[in-house]
Amino acid sequence: MFASPSNTKHSSASRSLEKVETSNCSSSPIQQDRVQFFKMTIPVQTITTLRTSFNPFSKSSRPCRILLSILRNPNTAPASSPTHIDIKVNQLPRVSTQQPEVTVGFKGGKELKIEVGKRQLKIGDVIEEIARVGRAIEREESLKG
Repeated sequence: MFASPSNTKHSSASRSLEKVETSNCSSSPIQQDRVQFFKMTIPVQTITTLRTSFNPFSKSSRPCRILLSILRNPNTAPASSPTHIDIKVNQLPRVSTQQPEVTVGFKGGKELKIEVGKRQLKIGDVIEEIARVGRAIEREESLKG
């Protein structure tokens, strides 16, 4: 007999959950996948500050909320940590029409301002932009020695 599409979807989902459950992280399996994926792509050690303003009830603010949940973790929280990120959040009121935006400060004083709402970006686009600049800064540091 042929497998139905729902069975195929279930089996691939269970395979991905098995991979995640074998790791030593205490958060949920879905969150583990997201954190592992984004930690590999964002050079966190190059980020010094994160400023964001968004309306938490707006659909266009989703990338800001997800990015914040990824970068605000125990590794980046203590000031003594080498990957410490100074995070400032400005949550706008529900009736606000201001578009969400993110400003990321990197080592060496470089800043990247991303107008998430105006450009209708998704989380992958935001992470790609941040990672691109972070990799460039890492490359400059490695060339300097």
